[in-house]
Amino acid sequence: MRKIPAEPSRQILVGGEPHDRGERHTMSELQPETSAAPVYWKGSVPEKCDICRNPFRGVIIDGRVQGTSKNANMHPGCHRTRGVGLGPGRGQMFRLQSDGRWLLTNGGMKPRE
Repeated sequence: MRKIPAEPSRQILVGGEPHDRGERHTMSELQPETSAAPVYWKGSVPEKCDICRNPFRGVIIDGRVQGTSKNANMHPGCHRTRGVGLGPGRGQMFRLQSDGRWLLTNGGMKPRE
């Protein structure tokens, strides 16, 4: 059996906008994690961003704030400038679904193999 070499990771900018720190993510980091069942936000959903206090509009990132060990609920703009990225221990992105629930779309734990 012949192995086909993997394609090099393509680098993209999150949301098409450059990060202040020049942080880039590979496509695999930004794709939704696959799991047996979807994961939804548990508990009450915050109404406003903890950083700028503006209301959420379809995306919440629950993530760590730069220079601290604290987490905040942020919208993508504040996360770009104040967050530390997506992934376990960094941040999770939730998107509002048509049924009113918030689905984990990025930054979740990968399933165990």
